[in-house]
Amino acid sequence: MAERSPVLVVDDELVFGEIMRQVFEGTEFEVDIYQSAEDALAEFAPGKWHAALLDKNLPGMSGLDLIEKLKAADPDIAAILMTGYASIDTAVSAMRLGAFDYLEKPFGNIALILEKLRRAVARRAIEIANRSLVAELREANVELEKKNEEITVARDELLRQGRMASMGQLASGVAHELNNPLAFVKSNVYIIEEYVEFFQKVIELAVPLKVALDEGPGAVEAAVRAIIGLPFFDELAFFSEDTRNAFKEVKDGLDRAVTIVRRMKDFTYLERTTEEKVDLRECVERAIQIVVGAESTKVKIDVVLVETTLARGFPRQLTQVFINLLLNALSAIEGRTGGEVRVKMHLGDGQVVVDVGDNGRGISPEHLDRVFEPFFTTDESGRGVGLGLNITREIVHRHGGMIRVRSELGGGSVFTVQLPIQN
Repeated sequence: MAERSPVLVVDDELVFGEIMRQVFEGTEFEVDIYQSAEDALAEFAPGKWHAALLDKNLPGMSGLDLIEKLKAADPDIAAILMTGYASIDTAVSAMRLGAFDYLEKPFGNIALILEKLRRAVARRAIEIANRSLVAELREANVELEKKNEEITVARDELLRQGRMASMGQLASGVAHELNNPLAFVKSNVYIIEEYVEFFQKVIELAVPLKVALDEGPGAVEAAVRAIIGLPFFDELAFFSEDTRNAFKEVKDGLDRAVTIVRRMKDFTYLERTTEEKVDLRECVERAIQIVVGAESTKVKIDVVLVETTLARGFPRQLTQVFINLLLNALSAIEGRTGGEVRVKMHLGDGQVVVDVGDNGRGISPEHLDRVFEPFFTTDESGRGVGLGLNITREIVHRHGGMIRVRSELGGGSVFTVQLPIQN
């Protein structure tokens, strides 16, 4: 037989107690019988009894008072009140004190007692199990929140690493792009330096003119001849104009370098933690400027964009999406004669759709389903670690969008990003 459930019976009638002992003989219940509340409380300990059958009218402490005492010390005990004067008021009072049920004496149906006790014990077991499950659930929720925080930190770190990886791929191109305007500035500075030396000689020879004016025409003529006798004096007008042009080109070159640095700084700057309005067209344009502008090898790029399109999200993350796709396209056409990159943006059904395609080497069918897996790469150059497209998908999904790819081996690829538009 399975382990028996201990039951407390308190009734001041000795004969009733003996009857109860006989009733429970051979059942799943093991009874302890007392004739007063005080005697029962003297032996009581939380968890000692699963259920209690308590007479309402006891000498000294009443059955109702005993229920209150037992429930205060052991909320799990299932108490059933027995009374020969059953009424709605008695039942309500018992229930308010935490009783599970009540029985009317004398008992006409012994089976009813056993049935109510079985339900009471089962109810107790369910409440204990539920409380345990709630405690486990709370503990699991705490652990889940902790894991979510760790995942958020890891995701943000992954995004940061992905951004840095993109910067690493762009580094050589950025260096080349910066080198062009800076080399232009340097060459013009050398020209300006030569012109400044010439103008300094003119100024040095022009100073004696003031003294010569007091000495007479002969002195003035000698001073003037010294000036016009300088090498390249006949080119003075050209030197003056060329100096102005050189200064303008220096300014343009420096402005270009500042723009490049600012563009990269904007991309790598720490993202805000709250969403904001994002101009998706601007994100695409910025990505094109960063990637294509940084490429040392000029590529043909066809761009079709729609007017300003607003969404909600994180602008630098969305810019990173298109940077990653452009880098992927440029990698696909590397070394290919007539390589092209196509960016097409259009609207439909409350969505903005951006296609980034190329006519490069394409993706083999067995790899097509794996391109968004973390650390999966077919790049043999060692420049990528296989996170770009995985991070791209993560960002797109985070913004409520979707990304898909279609490709043909040897026929190029098209990555399509769909993002919801803010009304």
